[in-house]
Amino acid sequence: MKPDIRNDGRIVKISIYGNGLIAGGLVFGTHHVLVVLKTDSDNFILLEVEKCGNGKININKGIAATLSGVLAKRHNMEAKTTFWRSAEVNKISPSVIQEIINQYHGSDYHALESSCRTFVDAICCKCGTDIRCVMSNEWWAFW
Repeated sequence: MKPDIRNDGRIVKISIYGNGLIAGGLVFGTHHVLVVLKTDSDNFILLEVEKCGNGKININKGIAATLSGVLAKRHNMEAKTTFWRSAEVNKISPSVIQEIINQYHGSDYHALESSCRTFVDAICCKCGTDIRCVMSNEWWAFW
């Protein structure tokens, strides 16, 4: 079922987390990433791309009153979650993020074009922040 965040509050902060290696790190040690959105009502929303068995993307959503509570709702619980970056944003409408969820949920998974990393980057870009999963000055960036 596609998550709906339109009534969860305006977004005031975005945080990116690494959550284990994709395919055991065989492709350039690439990490799975997820995003946590903090709302103006002090709730936390986790959004995470899951690749389903049929090659489609399923967006996992978790919501909690605390950061630790929402991170406990991630799909990949086997791997440790590590904080990467965060940015304050100017009360972004949840409808902006919902457009990205609608675009990705149920679409075909593609490691370079439609994946956890492109999903998180699209959210950051749409919210006007310059944080990304991959930055050009980092030695491990490959796209």
